[in-house]
Amino acid sequence: MSDGTNPLTDDERAELEMLRQQAAQRQQEEQASRERAELEKLRAQQAQAQSDAQEAARLRELKEQRKGLVEPDDDYKTPPMQKLVFLILAIVVVFFVLTNCHRQQNAIGNQLPLVTKAVSFGR
Repeated sequence: MSDGTNPLTDDERAELEMLRQQAAQRQQEEQASRERAELEKLRAQQAQAQSDAQEAARLRELKEQRKGLVEPDDDYKTPPMQKLVFLILAIVVVFFVLTNCHRQQNAIGNQLPLVTKAVSFGR
């Protein structure tokens, strides 16, 4: 090859054009390779996003199903008549407990004069 001052010969010019075409072809192949890689990356991201959306939808559906199982509905509400029965039973139990306590206090009160009489005899 010659130094930069002489014009190129026809063979050199042909070689230069061939090298430029090869360089352009390599650049096109590299560009196509980058575009293919980008396309695959975007497809993978799209597939992942779609998979995530399907998983989120499945989880929402399971959550809704479980929510229906866990949340109380009308079946768990106490009917008004049952509440009335519980109230009456509570009143009866309180009355029974109070009357038994009163009887025990009377029994103890009746025994106290005997104890005091026994103590007074000892004096």
